[in-house]
Amino acid sequence: MLTNCTINGIASFEILLLGDKQNPNDFPLNSGRDPAGQKAITAQRVLILEDERLVAESLKQILEDHGHHVIAVVASGEEAVETAAATNPDLLLMDIRVKGNLDGIQSAVLIQKSQQKNLPVVFLTAHSRDQFPHLDELDTAQFVYLNKPYSQEDLLEAIANILRKKR
Repeated sequence: MLTNCTINGIASFEILLLGDKQNPNDFPLNSGRDPAGQKAITAQRVLILEDERLVAESLKQILEDHGHHVIAVVASGEEAVETAAATNPDLLLMDIRVKGNLDGIQSAVLIQKSQQKNLPVVFLTAHSRDQFPHLDELDTAQFVYLNKPYSQEDLLEAIANILRKKR
C-alpha cells in the first residue's frame, strides 16, 4: 500500500508501507521489467546526499524496496565526496541545497572528476533549475533534475531514465 507523506511542507513522497514481495509488480527490478515496461534496470549501488534525515530514510527505503543497494546516506557535500571515493557508487541521488560548504552539484562534479567517469546523477530540489548555473559543468546526458515535491513513481522513473541513458 502506498501512502503520501509530506515532510516540513517541502518534500512529498509516496512511501511503500506494506508490499507483497511475492508480487513482482511491486518490485520492478526483480520482475524483469522496469516501470515503463522496458528491459529490467540492473540494481545499482547508490550514494544518497540528503540532509533531512526523514527524507533520506524515505529515499533509502524506496530504493531498497525496488532492488537497489544504498551504500551510504550522507548529509553534507564533503561527506559525499569522501564516501564516493571509498565506495565507488554506480548512481548518485543528491539534494542540491545541503549542509556544508559544497552543494550537491559541486559534490557531483568533484566525485565525477575524482572517479574519472560520468556517474549518473539524480538531483532533488525544491528550487528551480535556473538558480543553479553551475549545473552546466555536468554533461546533461548524465543527470536528471527532479523538483520537489515528487512522487515515488517520479523518482523511480527518473532513475530508470538516467540509467537507460547510461547504457
